[in-house]
Amino acid sequence: MLRQFVLAALLASACRAKTAKDTMSDDEEKRFTKCQPTDKTIFDFKVETLTGEVRNLTEFRGKVLLIVNVATYCGYTEQYNDFNQLMERNDGVQLLAFPCNQFHLQEPGHNDEILNGLKHVRPGKNWEPSKNVHIYGKLEVNGENEHPMYKFLKSTCPPTSEKIGERHKLMYDPIKTTDIVWNFEKFLIDRHGRPRVRFFPGTWKGGKRVEKHFKPLLEETADKN
Repeated sequence: MLRQFVLAALLASACRAKTAKDTMSDDEEKRFTKCQPTDKTIFDFKVETLTGEVRNLTEFRGKVLLIVNVATYCGYTEQYNDFNQLMERNDGVQLLAFPCNQFHLQEPGHNDEILNGLKHVRPGKNWEPSKNVHIYGKLEVNGENEHPMYKFLKSTCPPTSEKIGERHKLMYDPIKTTDIVWNFEKFLIDRHGRPRVRFFPGTWKGGKRVEKHFKPLLEETADKN
């Protein structure tokens, strides 16, 4: 626990200077791309929970999903404050969060430390995920050891930016043009597990920039081909 909060203090301090900029981006960013048609789905992949269990995502069949790569000690971490309310007002949508430490080492904790960091440090104030917000174990979204699910998502959905983060802040190799650009990039998944929209990390505005894309997918029937 001591290790967790020492790291938290250092990284929160490093992020504090950019928080105002990130918040401004949340209000102004509108970047997103539409994904290409595919017969493959996220139900073809397995992921690890925070407790080390390996599970597939078939339990979410029939649900619209928002997949987010998250980090605890980053300016965009404030988006966590919108997660629960966003899911509560959108019945039929579930949020799947995947912690990643590949961007400026902003998710340094072990899996069993992440929830405590969120609750007590950032966003803090006893924050806990609601029943429709699911936080999984850490994985890699880019590079040589990228998770197969993220390889699939990136190959199906065009990137939302021509630029990636500064090289010294990217903790992976090799770098590709399709890479996730930073923490809190998002993919919207339809009821059949197919990627439909990819969002730039700052395309948020309290969740409203993403939320407006939910309705068309919620109106699709679960058995539609």
